[in-house]
Amino acid sequence: MTTRARTTAGDTGRLGPSDTVDARATAAGPATTGTAGTVSTMTTVPTTRMLEIRTTRYGEMETVQISEDAVLAFPEGVPGFERHRRFALIEDPKLAPFCWLQSLHDPLVGVLVIEPGHLVADYEFDISDPDADQLGLDDPSDARVLSILVVPENVRAMTANLQAPLIVNPLKRIAKQVILTDERFPLRYPVFGGAGAVSPVDQGPGRRRAC
Repeated sequence: MTTRARTTAGDTGRLGPSDTVDARATAAGPATTGTAGTVSTMTTVPTTRMLEIRTTRYGEMETVQISEDAVLAFPEGVPGFERHRRFALIEDPKLAPFCWLQSLHDPLVGVLVIEPGHLVADYEFDISDPDADQLGLDDPSDARVLSILVVPENVRAMTANLQAPLIVNPLKRIAKQVILTDERFPLRYPVFGGAGAVSPVDQGPGRRRAC
């Protein structure tokens, strides 16, 4: 049994920090009795823990702050970087519709990614039961799909790997790269020359959804 996932270029929503799991803890303080005999409860304001990481997303080494919610666990690593099990998905409006996937093990390891809905009109594939179980996906609509980009010296020749997408469970912050056998999705799909043809000024977001 498989689960069918689909990415549609015309979608207008993007999964952001508000769509990911709320890892913030709300602690209730001790109940106290006031002078009027009423009982009040003090609660702390939920806070998101911020992390400092090193990255070379713009070519030069820099330190940036990210929300802990942006950290993704890759239990099997990423092919070619199997020892790298934790990455941060950095979403910067200046990069949109692209994002930067940064290894937390090595600041020199990072890749540019994009939601394939920006590139192809209809991108769908089956998620196997073992993969869905490993990702903790009960509903494919909870998932987000990303494609890794290869950026040569000539940026206009950038390609996207549609054959091996990253499947992300943003609720549990678990991710995995899978290999597709569908010949419609090539290993090197031209980002600026394909059917979807991302424009340098194209800032429109996209969301992966399931049918």
